[in-house]
Amino acid sequence: KIEVIPHGCDPYFLETVDDRELSNVAKKYSLDRPFLLNVTNIKPHKNLKRLLESFGQLRRDYDDLDLVIAGGDFSQHPELLAACKSYGIEKRVKRLGFLPKKELRALYRLARIFVFPSLYEGAGLPPLEAMACGTPVVASDNSAIPEIVGRNGLLVNPYRVDAITEAIRSLLENSSFRDALGAQGKIRAQEFDWDKSARRVLDIYREVLTP
Repeated sequence: KIEVIPHGCDPYFLETVDDRELSNVAKKYSLDRPFLLNVTNIKPHKNLKRLLESFGQLRRDYDDLDLVIAGGDFSQHPELLAACKSYGIEKRVKRLGFLPKKELRALYRLARIFVFPSLYEGAGLPPLEAMACGTPVVASDNSAIPEIVGRNGLLVNPYRVDAITEAIRSLLENSSFRDALGAQGKIRAQEFDWDKSARRVLDIYREVLTP
């Protein structure tokens, strides 16, 4: 018998953030245009090349749009730098590296859309953090991610660049849909509570150990 107990959401990401904090982060990283956000380490399964290709397609119609990637060091991956150049987006992809938790929380809130096309995940915490911040999510339809996002984000086939592009486009073109999805995601994130998960683990131990 298998019992599935989900990760909790760090309550820090659910807290209210004042405008000054958002403004400071936007100014520090020159975030003066609408942007898509991806939070990741730089590994092949994170599917960044397809994300870059998708962003290259979107830039044809959204000239004021940026892509912000927070996480690992891009400079150690020449294939990704080459992809940026090939798609003509090297000046519109901001690579921020790893950020302090406070800045990351602000970044989630500043983003127009959070995009997470990973090929597989054990837990999928970045989409959960984005949802906690009220940011609409486009994510992969595989592994653990659908269990986290549910119907509170747009799930796509991460191997299809066109599917990633169209999901993002549907949110860019409909602010009401975008806002509604962000609000639903925030409610969903509150269901992932570490206290509940801990109590469930304790209950299972009791069930197993009771003669």
